[in-house]
Amino acid sequence: MSVVAQAQPDECFRGIGVKPGAITSNGICLQGGKPRTNAGYIWGFTKDTAERHLWFGTASNAICAYLPGLEASLEASGLHASKPFNNKYLTCEYTKSWDAQQQEPWTGGGSIGDVRRAHFYQYDVRSGRLVDRSPSDAVDPEWSKIGGIRAAGHNGDVVWAAGIESEATSGAQPEGVVHVVAFRASDGTFLADKAYPQYNQVKNFYTTDEGETFVGMGLATPQPGGSDGGPSAGVVLRFTGDVSNPLAFQTVGRLKNQPSYFFEYEGRLVTSTWLGTDSTENPGLYISPKLHGSTQLAVTDQNKWHKVWDTGELFPDPITAIGQQSHDIREYGGWLYYAFAPNIGASTLGHLSTYPQLQSDDIITVGTNFLRSEPASTVVRVKHLGQRNQQVQLLYGDARYWTYHPELGAHGRWRLDPNLVSGRRGIYGSEGFGSHWSKYGGWGMAEYRGKLYLGGVNLEDTMRDILLAPDSHFVADVLGHPVSAAELRALDRLLFPNPDEDAGAGIVNVFPNPHSPAKQITDNGFNNVATYGFRGLIPVGGALYIGSNGSSNYPAKGVLDPAPRRAGWQLLKLTPNHGHWGR
Repeated sequence: MSVVAQAQPDECFRGIGVKPGAITSNGICLQGGKPRTNAGYIWGFTKDTAERHLWFGTASNAICAYLPGLEASLEASGLHASKPFNNKYLTCEYTKSWDAQQQEPWTGGGSIGDVRRAHFYQYDVRSGRLVDRSPSDAVDPEWSKIGGIRAAGHNGDVVWAAGIESEATSGAQPEGVVHVVAFRASDGTFLADKAYPQYNQVKNFYTTDEGETFVGMGLATPQPGGSDGGPSAGVVLRFTGDVSNPLAFQTVGRLKNQPSYFFEYEGRLVTSTWLGTDSTENPGLYISPKLHGSTQLAVTDQNKWHKVWDTGELFPDPITAIGQQSHDIREYGGWLYYAFAPNIGASTLGHLSTYPQLQSDDIITVGTNFLRSEPASTVVRVKHLGQRNQQVQLLYGDARYWTYHPELGAHGRWRLDPNLVSGRRGIYGSEGFGSHWSKYGGWGMAEYRGKLYLGGVNLEDTMRDILLAPDSHFVADVLGHPVSAAELRALDRLLFPNPDEDAGAGIVNVFPNPHSPAKQITDNGFNNVATYGFRGLIPVGGALYIGSNGSSNYPAKGVLDPAPRRAGWQLLKLTPNHGHWGR
């Protein structure tokens, strides 16, 4: 494993609300302050059709951008929003940041103050040259509105970057006006940028072996009609243009949730879904009509998709089920592997707002409700989708899950109930590949040299070093009262009964074949615990390239400084003779 590119410190932090100082190319703060790295995510990630370059977009300060979107849900749950903080590893300034005060366009008018301008990079897999293709304001005045590049794709000589505008209630992650930006793959030239106000989310592009490209969008306003009777909360678009018309798409699917990841399987296009605007349908799997003709899918197919499975067929608790989000899907050994995980915080806040009797400002009670509401990641595999002989196997999941029963006792009670797939533990193991803090198990997948690689997130180190650290005062802010050091230690013991100081960061698990359990090749972010996960995995040129994700600002190390702890995204290259990079 080698690091072939990585984020660099981009400003000097001089205090909450203070204008950042300039930083030199070798990471020196001449005007005072400490070097800060904001770009933590390789998010949208693709290769061009010629397989000569990787293209990836960034997002910054993910935790700080995500938390403001929870404010209304926290208040409805008897809790409170986080306040600005600065600790050893992370600074969250929220609306107090200098960029927010200047109402920079990427901050959504100042409401999401920790977002920074997004970047889109081109990496030459032969020469190792990295080029920033982000257009200037003079070339594309709309680019600066984009809070993060969540999706990237390719078709012919076109490469796309897609993201959303930051908004007051969401930031760079949940939702906002979608932008799709096109570049010419052969030379990196900017081609076009279009805003789509009718859409509020974009996840992934997918190009089939036949050369057709599809992308899923969430609808800002649900529309009547659609597949399975509607209403529609998301659409599937097919690319119909070329390099001279790079933003030509037509709708070929209308779903009751927003499409996320795609894969061509059993002669159909399959998509995993996330919760769409105003949707009450559990995340799950949809299948298209049979692929046909030179275009594979047409406008006439848009209402002919069908949901074939959802998370409510595993979790006995309906709030836990709808609080999941779908991750990647991939065919392997004749099965379709499908990973999903909790949208962190959504299930907890859903339980607390639905059942006020659960609300409390007691630190252990809140921690217990969190543990019971938020299972770790799950992996299933399915085949014969939509047929009478459809099969679903639970590979990694628990035999029983916590379920809240409001009808039990005077005030309701949590109870462990059997899962609805088999009532037994997963064939290969328990939830999260055996770790409760493996919150995303298959955020990204790739088959490489006959093995199936799953990139995922482990939040143990991030939770302990950032959110539970006394100098972040995060727990006290959320509870709405001071918290003693002893109380924080008690919460730490509850959440992390068996802490591992050498792990608890980004994970990659590998299925060596379709008949064996997965093996973990790293549980510490490939020796960088500032990396909490891996979303992008792309095999090209005989190697597997992996994009990292984290949310630390510090330590902000320069180009010559290695791990073991280094803030910012990293582009990693894994070759066949890798070893185990975990404990």
